[in-house]
Amino acid sequence: MLSSSLRTLCIRGPSIASRSFSTTSAAHAAEVKSLGVIGAGQMGLGIALVAAQKAQVPVTLIDNSQASLDKGLKFADKLLEKDVSKERITRDAADAARSRITTSLKMDDLSSVDFVIEAVPEIPDLKTSIFSKLAQVAPKHAILATNTSSISITKIAAATTTDPTDLQAPSRVISTHFMNPVPVQKGVEIISGLQTSKETLDTAIAFVERMGKVASISADSPGFLANRILMPYINEAIICLETGVGGREDIDNIMKNGTNVPMGPLTLADFIGLDTCLAIMNVLHQETGDSKYRPSGLLKRMVDAGWMGKKTGKGFYETLISSPASPTKISPAQKHSNEQLTTNLDITNTPVLKMADKFPITLTTSITLAEQFQQALSSPDTTPSTAHSGKDALPLLSASATALKAQVTKLSLLAITSPFTPSAAVSVLSDLNESVLPTLVSAAMLVTPDFHTKAFQGEVRNLTKTTLKEVLSLLGEVKNVAAKKDEEKKAKKKESDLAQGEKDVVTVATGRVWDSCDVLVDVAAKGVVGFVVRRVEEWRDLVRDAVEEIEEWDPEEEGDEFFDELLSDDEEGDAKDDDDEGGDGDSAALHEQKKTTLRILKPVGQVYPAVVAHRLKKAVESPAVVKKLGSLMAQLQRIPENIDEVAGALYEEDWEKCTQYLRKTKDCAVKAVELVVTPLDDSADSQQRTDDKFVPWSKTWMKVIEEVSKPIDGSAGAE
Repeated sequence: MLSSSLRTLCIRGPSIASRSFSTTSAAHAAEVKSLGVIGAGQMGLGIALVAAQKAQVPVTLIDNSQASLDKGLKFADKLLEKDVSKERITRDAADAARSRITTSLKMDDLSSVDFVIEAVPEIPDLKTSIFSKLAQVAPKHAILATNTSSISITKIAAATTTDPTDLQAPSRVISTHFMNPVPVQKGVEIISGLQTSKETLDTAIAFVERMGKVASISADSPGFLANRILMPYINEAIICLETGVGGREDIDNIMKNGTNVPMGPLTLADFIGLDTCLAIMNVLHQETGDSKYRPSGLLKRMVDAGWMGKKTGKGFYETLISSPASPTKISPAQKHSNEQLTTNLDITNTPVLKMADKFPITLTTSITLAEQFQQALSSPDTTPSTAHSGKDALPLLSASATALKAQVTKLSLLAITSPFTPSAAVSVLSDLNESVLPTLVSAAMLVTPDFHTKAFQGEVRNLTKTTLKEVLSLLGEVKNVAAKKDEEKKAKKKESDLAQGEKDVVTVATGRVWDSCDVLVDVAAKGVVGFVVRRVEEWRDLVRDAVEEIEEWDPEEEGDEFFDELLSDDEEGDAKDDDDEGGDGDSAALHEQKKTTLRILKPVGQVYPAVVAHRLKKAVESPAVVKKLGSLMAQLQRIPENIDEVAGALYEEDWEKCTQYLRKTKDCAVKAVELVVTPLDDSADSQQRTDDKFVPWSKTWMKVIEEVSKPIDGSAGAE
């Protein structure tokens, strides 16, 4: 009651009067006259079918694959036909339900629905991108629901606006987590985010009840209710199989016959999908930082092999598992990069040791892995064979860097706290060895020139190597602490607290890992475009500094030649006096050359802010855009390098060389502008192209650069 009152008091969404709903929740649901469902998979199709049958509303089913839509409708026909044959519904009712479902490949077709339910895979970035677009496409009164089983509703809601104080769209976001199979299971979890309004909550509850479901309210906490309870149960069953506690049938039979559940945990895992189980366990583990949610090694390996359960025809019951104590062997071609990178280090199957003996072995394994990973990142052609692709690299990099921060924090606290507990340290180190470090390195290796540019690949690999270096430093300090504790134990002395200086050493090492992880998270968040913007701005500053230096340079100012004269004999000095008779003419020529140089370099310097403001800030990453970015960076990087040569030649009074590098500088700038005359992604509509300020700017710029370059056109020394 108290929490409900607090929600009403603190988190008020838009006034209910601003919507086309009346004031009671029942009335809200009654006015939901149409539904949109995104995702034509098993869950999405089930939701669409139940809404068409029970709530009797027209449903628009959206997917980006026509094959998935066709497959979904075929399955719906099969389910309806089965209900008719068993006399659960009449033929007319089946035909009416089927007629209410229409399909589309365009999310824009949700522009007139009252309620939307997203049912795509558990990929945070995918869901947030969908809701970002939904906020623009769906009507301003529509409820925006997600079927997520574990991802924060608050985070999803935040993706619908760029202004955290604007609750117009976020207040309409909620989770309606249906259970699988949707036509059979009555339970639906309803989860509100921090931004969700009470009106949205009431509407969602009433609408799922109209679909014949029973609503249960959960807080926006990792895993919510169902998966917070269910997934550790399934994971523990898999661990029992993996470690030989029991066989497959024994595990399922005891739970079915001993606890009266309809199916055993391994059968249930196959039915849900092992990839889904793993994704949820990973979210629970990362969000809570609790080792009890660490996914089973066998579960990870089966997903890596592509054995997802019923959906793929292979799982615990669709494939042979030779023995409970010996998980199925996976061919090298099928293994995920985690197994490739930890060759011959099958930690889950090591013999049972006393914890005091296991700690140094596990710590040594961590150190060895970090060193091997550093070497792997230094190999230019190392790219993991993995179920992930380049597009997954940055979310994976951010998640693994965040997880690494959590694990090293635990490890450092264990190291500086007395008494030292090897068992807890082994648990943290096992997380590092089995999951966190391999995933971090895999993510870094998935950054490739094709998806992210060669420069960005190098940046991420170098930053990851730096992170591993800091991890190694921390592990070394932990090793020193453990050695001290071990010596005290061998001497049968009472374990002493660490001195403050010793604690500080561990804390500082941990802080350096944190800093490295924060840099990785920031780089992943800003992506390739953010990286390119930063580099372009750095080169812009170099160009500005060089231009200012040339502006401040006075050709008549005495330089090193003044000191040469002081050290020379009289005859040489007289000779110089004779040579300097034409000094006034030389000085005038140098002033003119300086003027020409600056007239060319100043418009060149204007290219950088124009490209950033009108092209990079608006770029949407794609393989085609990345390819253009690589070419653009190559040209913009050469400009400050060429200007250095221009300045040096000018100071040396070598106008031929100066002209040569001025030409090169101009050519690079022209090529850069030509590369981005049209928007990087080539997807702008006619109105956007009409409003594009860069096009007229580039035309004017081309005229200016050609005009100011006339003094160097046709000069000797050009290439």
